[in-house]
Amino acid sequence: MRLVEAIVNANHRALAGDPTAGLRPSDHTASLPVVALSCLDARLNPILPEVLGIPEEQFLWVRNAGNVVAGPFSDAVRSLALACLAEGAREILIFGHTDCRVAQQTVRGLLERLATWGIPRDRLPDDLQACFGLFGSETQNLHLACEVVRLSPLISPQVPVHGLMVDLDTGRLDWLVNGYETLPALEQRLQQVI
Repeated sequence: MRLVEAIVNANHRALAGDPTAGLRPSDHTASLPVVALSCLDARLNPILPEVLGIPEEQFLWVRNAGNVVAGPFSDAVRSLALACLAEGAREILIFGHTDCRVAQQTVRGLLERLATWGIPRDRLPDDLQACFGLFGSETQNLHLACEVVRLSPLISPQVPVHGLMVDLDTGRLDWLVNGYETLPALEQRLQQVI
């Protein structure tokens, strides 16, 4: 059983009440350390490390508002790439979560709050949606983030990029993008391009 499969399996077993559920990191040393990109939402602080079961020294955590990946050379991708290149991360886990406050924002609402802070509209960029990385669906955002990271030339095609959704109420992990399955297809596409 591969690392992310074991993480999700242990998570589902634990939520079903299995007292023996848990990840044995020693079984997955070839896949560790991992780097994760998640939202900066503080509600994830106690949840993510616990549901993963990965020792702190094997878990690199990159965070931004909404786990948004703005492009193949964005800060998020640069951080993930450096985690792989400089820190030896072997797999990338991108986490979305339920009840994401970024998904609940509107341009109009942001403009109103910015105005109360004394920031006039003419000092702001034209495209506030892109500037703040606003999105309407946590699931759609997660799929897009995985696709952008996977296709970035900064990320090795040998590094699996997974997308997982965390339910903030229950701690349940749902594996929406299986990086193990997308590896062969991507390698074939890259070979065709080359």
